[in-house]
Amino acid sequence: MKNKLLIVGGICVAMLLGMSSSGFSQYAQKWANPLAPLVTESQNSTLKSSGSDYQISDTVGTAVLAALMPNAFTAQSPYSGQIYYDPYSGVIAIVHRGDLTNNPGSGYLWYASSLDTGNTWFDVGAFNPSGFTTGRHPNLAISNPNKSADPFDLMIRPVMVWNDWEADLGGNTIWRNLVRAADDALFTGSPINQSVDRDTLFVNSMTSNDQNGRVYAIVEKIDGAQVNSGGYRFYWTDDQGANWNFNVGIPPTAIDADSTNGSKIVWGPDGNTGYMLYQGVWNERVDPAREFMWGYAKTTDGGATWGSATPVPQHSIEGMPENYDFMSFYFDGIVDMNGDLHMLCYYSENGTADTQIAEIFWNGSNWAMTTIQREVNGQWILPDAGGSGLITQSEPELARNLAGDVIYAKWIDLPDTLEIFPDVYASARLVDNGAWSTPINVTQTPDVYEKMTKMAPRVTEVNDGLGTGQLHIYYSIFGDGDTNELTETQAWYLKGVTVTPGPLVGIEDGQDILPVEFALDQNYPNPFNPSTTISYSLQTSAEISLEVFSITGQRVATLVNGRKGAGQHQVTFNSNDLSSGIYFYKLTAGNRSETRKMVLMK
Repeated sequence: MKNKLLIVGGICVAMLLGMSSSGFSQYAQKWANPLAPLVTESQNSTLKSSGSDYQISDTVGTAVLAALMPNAFTAQSPYSGQIYYDPYSGVIAIVHRGDLTNNPGSGYLWYASSLDTGNTWFDVGAFNPSGFTTGRHPNLAISNPNKSADPFDLMIRPVMVWNDWEADLGGNTIWRNLVRAADDALFTGSPINQSVDRDTLFVNSMTSNDQNGRVYAIVEKIDGAQVNSGGYRFYWTDDQGANWNFNVGIPPTAIDADSTNGSKIVWGPDGNTGYMLYQGVWNERVDPAREFMWGYAKTTDGGATWGSATPVPQHSIEGMPENYDFMSFYFDGIVDMNGDLHMLCYYSENGTADTQIAEIFWNGSNWAMTTIQREVNGQWILPDAGGSGLITQSEPELARNLAGDVIYAKWIDLPDTLEIFPDVYASARLVDNGAWSTPINVTQTPDVYEKMTKMAPRVTEVNDGLGTGQLHIYYSIFGDGDTNELTETQAWYLKGVTVTPGPLVGIEDGQDILPVEFALDQNYPNPFNPSTTISYSLQTSAEISLEVFSITGQRVATLVNGRKGAGQHQVTFNSNDLSSGIYFYKLTAGNRSETRKMVLMK
């Protein structure tokens, strides 16, 4: 019988009301349940205590222990997505294999979730169907079809897809099963919609549609030797996993089947535009040079139909050095507000030691490249006392805000040549004519080896009018003092990591110019009777309010209350029955506000 974590509304409300006035506890803990994993303090003094979160930067964030795993392999794949954030309800979830203390084996799937921006985590599981207990490489997305802001809405469900292996007749371990399940509602621990495809399939990545809650997964058909043998399948569910559909033989049929590294699926803010991203050696019909390159297939109708497989020849990318050596198979993608694709990777120049984190994007007429950070350390050999020979690379990932007008990047790198452990770095830019911000080190922990990092594809918007977003990232600390990848591993969530986009650049004559700052203009005319126009500017989309107050502080009108896009805005204020006098109008976006005075003269 599976472990279940049951919550009823009354108990949940009582627990929340019983917590301190500052909100949830600041400690990593589990919901009261004797079967849930216990978070215990590490016995190694070089690791941070789970008894409290610890400061990793004076200005950036803290790390909180979110979950325990049987070993280090949950986040091994560079394509899979273990952490997801729902921008409507604020729910964060991390799927992982359950620890061995509370599970009879290493293949039981759980998820840890937080409702308070990562301060407190609760573990829920397990979700394996009977007889399928060797789960590996899990993926998770949160489905919120009603865009509900209530995290206890019964229609908000974590949906999971993972691989399950078994031995063949020769005793060889093969990926035989594709397993799917969902939680009946957040925290209930009641597995629903469990299903298994008994075929040699390997899930690469999954995501959720922001507009309707549809969940997608890209699945690779492999043979017994774990080599791509049948292309890819595009899976989707419109009912949170109750029924799954898939297309066979979707693009890219032109990719050499023996040379693919993996695939990603990403979806745009409009709910209709999506891309499947691939890397591989393309066959001679598409590329006579058989260059190892990226490719994609695009849909504009929610996945009903897909365009043909389209390679992106590296030598044709604007800004790509002619002497590039290779482009890493660690990559990620995001779709912006215009339906355009952005990809992030690292590459090196032949004959140099310069390895760079770079964005590749469609500039309206061609694929172009811009460098975010130069001279990064591209590859690390991970702690492997167990002898697995694990390595990782720069772990580049992208995220966006809900509107898709700001994109954010994450990777790992050495802070300087004197240190031996990488830190987590981040940057952001506005989609329209925005430069990447100066990369910031968001951990600054010389004694902690941040690795196998994963970032959620959506951010929490700070609503400061500047596009600042809070990133959702976790990393792994291996067992036995971070030396053994085969023993119990910790998942640490980076709490409070915020990044602000860089400045606008490259504005040409005739282009629409976005504002470079949050601004409230003087009304015109002033004095006025009976109406006046108020103008304001937003650098990026934000939830705002524009209110009018009397000289005594009484609010007399609310002119705007909701989300507005980046750019210049105007609103007309009609004084109606107000008497002559001095009034104030105030623009607020998050923690930023500006107030001006106006005079009504009748």
